[in-house]
Amino acid sequence: MKILIIILCIASVIFLLYIFFICKITNKRLLDYFKESSCIVYGAKGKGKDLIFQKVIYMKRNKPYYSNVNYGYQYYKEPIVNLSVYPNTFKKFINDKIELIVKNDKYEGIDYYISDAGVYLPAQYNGELNKRYQSLPIYYALSRHLYNSNIHMNTQFLGRAWNMLREQADKFIKACGKIKLGNWIFVKVMFYDRYESAMANILPMKKPPLFNKYYK
Repeated sequence: MKILIIILCIASVIFLLYIFFICKITNKRLLDYFKESSCIVYGAKGKGKDLIFQKVIYMKRNKPYYSNVNYGYQYYKEPIVNLSVYPNTFKKFINDKIELIVKNDKYEGIDYYISDAGVYLPAQYNGELNKRYQSLPIYYALSRHLYNSNIHMNTQFLGRAWNMLREQADKFIKACGKIKLGNWIFVKVMFYDRYESAMANILPMKKPPLFNKYYK
């Protein structure tokens, strides 16, 4: 009986160390995605999209951020409509008639998080959004050049967000569900580097690379 208890204790410790190791790797990758790129987090209701945003903000807790939702820490409210380079539009760019605008220093180095992009920037109104907010996609594309910042969005379905922004995102993260254990909440995620793979919900390969001839 004592031997069985010892074996169970050792197995529990190994399992906890494994979970800790996996979480550390996942957290680092998550933070790297948000540092390097404009990301879209997507997934069904209650799968942990806003929790992912809040986790990233917590890991960057010494930095302020803008959002349409308060995730705590150093939150600053900013309307999405202010993400603009107006009066510059694609017509100004293509005709080489770009107008100088005053730089707003408060945006320098600060990321913007858009929650529920499918509600605030819905794909069914792509046409109207294209007409009314022509400068927003330009701001999205040039945010790193203008202010050394990224714009992140989350949405229930990847195809529900405004295509002019959605198709410019660099990284995609699917929230697959969450588990609560005591005071801890674990969120399962999948990372995608390509929009097409994210839209197709391609799953990770199950076989180890060594035994999978298609791994390359």
